[in-house]
Order: sequence, then C-alpha cells, then structure tokens
Amino acid sequence: MKISVIVSVYNHAVEYLRECLSSLSAQTLEDIEFIIVDNAATAESKEVIKEFEQSDTRFKVIHLTENKGYGRALNIGLKAATGEYVAFVDSDDWAEIDMYEKLYNIAEQNNADIIKGLFYLCRENELKQIGLKFSYSQYNTLLSPEDIKVYPLKFGSFWSAIYKREMVIKNKIFFEEVPVPAAEDIMFILKTYFYAKKIYITPDIVFNKRMDNPNSTMQKKDSKLWIVLKLYKLLEKFISEREKEIDTSLLGVKTKREFLNFSFGYKNDLTKNKLPFIYQYSKLFRYNIKKGHYDKSLFNKSEIKTFEQIAYHPINFYLKELFYTKKMTSTHEKRYLFGVQYYAKRLKITKPAPLSQNNFRQSIMDLILSTWITSGATDELMERLKFLSQSRYTMKNLREELMYIYMACLLEKGKTEDALKILMQCKEYYKFKDLHRYIYVSDFCLQNGISTENSIKSTYIAQCFDKNMNSGILENYLRGKSIAVVGNSGCELGLGKGAEIDAHDVVIRFGNYPLEYTKDYGCKTNIWVRAFGANASDVEKRDMNEYDFVLWNHDFKHYFIQFDSFDYMYESFLKYPQKHVFIGAAIRRKLYNKTFMHLPTSGALTIYYLLEILGSLKTVDAYGFAFLNNDANDTIHYYDKKCRICADHSFKSEVDFLHKLYAER
Repeated sequence: MKISVIVSVYNHAVEYLRECLSSLSAQTLEDIEFIIVDNAATAESKEVIKEFEQSDTRFKVIHLTENKGYGRALNIGLKAATGEYVAFVDSDDWAEIDMYEKLYNIAEQNNADIIKGLFYLCRENELKQIGLKFSYSQYNTLLSPEDIKVYPLKFGSFWSAIYKREMVIKNKIFFEEVPVPAAEDIMFILKTYFYAKKIYITPDIVFNKRMDNPNSTMQKKDSKLWIVLKLYKLLEKFISEREKEIDTSLLGVKTKREFLNFSFGYKNDLTKNKLPFIYQYSKLFRYNIKKGHYDKSLFNKSEIKTFEQIAYHPINFYLKELFYTKKMTSTHEKRYLFGVQYYAKRLKITKPAPLSQNNFRQSIMDLILSTWITSGATDELMERLKFLSQSRYTMKNLREELMYIYMACLLEKGKTEDALKILMQCKEYYKFKDLHRYIYVSDFCLQNGISTENSIKSTYIAQCFDKNMNSGILENYLRGKSIAVVGNSGCELGLGKGAEIDAHDVVIRFGNYPLEYTKDYGCKTNIWVRAFGANASDVEKRDMNEYDFVLWNHDFKHYFIQFDSFDYMYESFLKYPQKHVFIGAAIRRKLYNKTFMHLPTSGALTIYYLLEILGSLKTVDAYGFAFLNNDANDTIHYYDKKCRICADHSFKSEVDFLHKLYAER
C-alpha cells in the first residue's frame, strides 16, 4: 500500500463530509486506502460513510461507540494504517483529485520523509486564496530541517502533506489526546520536523481548507488557548525524553512557534484571565531560555523585546497592553484607538504609539497600497477598507486615497452601487484634489457627475488604455518577430554586442536607459518600458516619436499616477494615444503565484509578459540581465555605479526564476 489517508468524522455538515469523501474517492492514485474513523458521528454522517464504503473498496471504516476526541481518533487510524506514507484530512475539507499521486511520485523519486504541497483557504462566495507560501528557492528540491526553519512557523497545515509511516511509528509520533481539539496539528508537525531528514515542498496546490464551517475546531477560540498551552507542556515532556535523539539546534523553532501561538491568541481570541495566561507563558519562555531553546535569529527586534519582556517582566507586559486598551475616554479617541488596535493586529503594525503622530496613518496607507498593487481586491483588503469607510473619524483623518482604492476594489468586484455609496461619502469629506492620480476611479466619478480639470484628463488616459488593451495591438505587433530585451546590468560591457542587439526586429529597453554605450548595448529602441521609478526630468526630455510603443509596467487599475509624471503623461497620450499599453494585473499575479515576489523588477515582469502573450521565449533574446551570469549580486546599472536596484526587489529569487526560464526555453 502506497498511502493511507486518515479521516476523523464527528459532527460536520453532511454536505461537507460528502464533498470530502468524494474528493478521496476520485483520487487518481489506485494503491491507496482511506481509513475513516467514525468518532460516534451523527446518523446522517454514518449513512454517507456507509455509501462510500460500499461503493469503493479503498474505504475502510472504524466505528467508535463514543467520541474519543480528535487526537485519539487520528491515533486509532494511524495504528491501523498500512501505507508506506500516511496523510490526514479533516472531514469538512477536500483534496484535489491528483493530490496523492503527485505527492507519492515525488516521494518515490526523492525518498523524502515529508512531502508537502500548497493549499487554498476557502470561504463560501469568496475567491480562494493561497494559504501557504515559501520562498522560490525552497520549492522542488530536497531540504533538511536546518534548510527550512520557517516550515513549522507557517500555517499549521499537516493535511496538505504526506509523512513516511516508518518515521512516524518508529519514533512514536502520535497526536496528543486532549478533550477539546486545539493545536494537535502543530504539535504533530513539530514532532515530525524534529525527526525528518529530507523534506520536499512542491508549489502545486493540492488541498482545499474550509475556513467558514461554524462547527470547525478553528472557530472555537477562548478555551482552546489553554489547551494549546497544555499541549506545549506535553511537547516539552516529549522533547526532554528524547533530547539525545533530536537535533537541539532545531528547538529554537519550537520556541518561536510557542511565541506565535501566544501572540495571536492573546491579541485576537483571549477574552478573560489574561494575567494568569501571561504568567503561564512567562514560565514557559524562561524555561526555553534556560534550556538553550531560544534562537534569536528567528525573531525580529520587536519580537525579541516582547518575548523577553513576557519571560522576565510579565506584569510590565500586562500593564502596557492594559494601557493601550483603557487609556482613551472621549468618543472620537475611542474610535481612533479602535482603529489603531484593529490595524496593529490585522496589518502587523508593530508600533501603534504614540497615537498622535502620523506614522500610524502612513503605515496603514503603505500596507493598503502594497496589498492593492500586488494582489488586487482581496477579501482581507475589502474587509479593512470597509472598516475604514464605516468610521467618520477615520474618514476625516486618514488620507482620501484609501477611499479611492476602496472604490477601485468595489469596481473590480463589479459592485458599482457600493462604489457609488462610497463616492457620496467622499463628497462630504474630500475636495478630490488627488482624484486624477487614480485614472479608472476618475472615469467612474465623471460618469457620476464629479470631476476636476485633471480628472477629466485622467479619464482620457483611461479611455486610450482601454482601446489599446482591448484591441491587442501590442500582441499583434510582436508576433513572428525576433525580440531583444535589453536590461540594465553591466554584464554586457566590453563584449561588443550592440550590432547583434540592433539586428533584432524589436528591441525593448527600460526606464532611464542612456543613449550612449552603443557598441555594447546598441542604440535601437522599439518599445520603451516605463515605470515611475525612472527620473522624471530625464524621461520627459525623450521624443515619444522614437518609439513604436510605451509599455507601462504598472497596471493602472491597481496603481496611481505619481505627481511629477502626470502632465508629461497626459501630453504624450494627446500626441500618441495609440502607443500606450500596460502590463495587466492578471500577469503580475501569475508571476507572483509562481515566484511569490511582491515587487518584481521591470525586466522580470516584461520577460514573463512576453512568455504569456507569445507562448514561449524562443524568439526572445535577453541582454544585460544578471541572470545570464546567474549572479544575484549584479545589482548595479551599467551606466551609473551609484544606482543600485531597489532593495525591495526579491533579487535572488528573480535571478533563479529567469535563469530557469531561459534554461528551459
């Protein structure tokens, strides 16, 4: 038997259970068994289990006369398993139909102890969101626990993986048997992590985790926190009995996991008995420090300060938290403080005080903006913006651009009536002086009777973009032509490739590229890739007539026009309306889902754009890119030794990704 999949069934909705078991029955891997532990389930659930048991011989059912608890049920299933690998599924979730075939094939090829895939977080009537991500270099390669210390610190997702059964049984890695389901999955992940020698992570999405089941153990909060604390104490006992077997250098990961559970639970779920809760964790943290299980390299500066304050000065930590929740008294101050607390938790703003300064407001703006640019109208972003729009105080005191972003998100979702309501709110508070920077919101406002001189110009820009994008004018121009994409790395200096570059049908260049260096980099430019990062005083001198197209690397449905570029941009659209296109959000998100780079360079984004619209890179040659030498340290522009590539770029991941693309073309 290749894999044993264990499912504990108690009281989840029958439709969820049916969906779960159907996804298992549809698995493409034949040599597999599904061990269903009927944990004193309801009569309706028993009927569903019986139906699958009778129709599919791979289902094996263990009936329990009374509910033994979640951990005990999984242990019973684990002891009955015969597969080379074991896996676990909660009965309200579902697997992709080829999940176990994919993971087993990887296991067979690599002899890995743990093989893990990615998964979706699912809510009714909402778009799925990827619930777990690692760095690009950690995918599709064998890793040791030392190589991937972040693994146990991620979402506790033991169900999107398979585990070598021999490793689990030999080392007696079982689930803790506690009365209330809590963090048994995290404990299991930590235990297997201590014993695994080889871990493999695939970027394939193999599982779907339901997040809005009212009967889910994920929904029960306050009482679970004390159970989690008990589980960590049991884990400490597990470790103390096996210290000679376990690599103690990995135990810092366990301590960081304890800290994360404390922080999230204390801030979000705990409603009473806070001081005793802090004292218990204080003892646990001091024990970890004494035993040498505290690895500061896994904590940032703020976390180190908080961890050590809880360990050595728990009363001070409690009073500090109490101060932030009880100090304000006036109605407006309470509302503002509520906003601070909300965003300090939801956006991870580490310094919400002092409350009177602008740093908190700017933090909100930066985080909202970065989410909108990279991910669009996500459910989480919509929730945050909705919160802001419902508070008169925040409407008055936060920047009006947040409401423009909210309108853009609502328009993206097709909720024009809701967008109109926000627009009417904005009329009460704002003068719309910066409206023109958001060109598609300007267009919507104009349709509803609100405009400024500049926003009318913005509407014209939006209309030009729409016409060019809908016609596919750039895609048609590129097809069947040889293309040279010329980056700004210095790797071509002295090689004399200028004539070779200019011999291509189409030459693409970036930003504020210079007009000299023709011997090495050529002088021909057909497509100019523009970003607002380029020096405005330099680019405004350029004659747009020299180019066939200007390709903006910003998706203007998820971006804004910067102040110093608006007049120049509008003039260029008046003269050459047919030359302007931008790289849409769909391509940017595809690139993000493959690489998890929040801010790719214009070069990486353009090459991936060409791959998407042309289908391959066979006709696309790259010059002046660091990946050509596979050198992630090559970050200086060839024409300006002072200008380094922005530190916000994931440059090593980008070099690895592009190197692989061109190695495979």
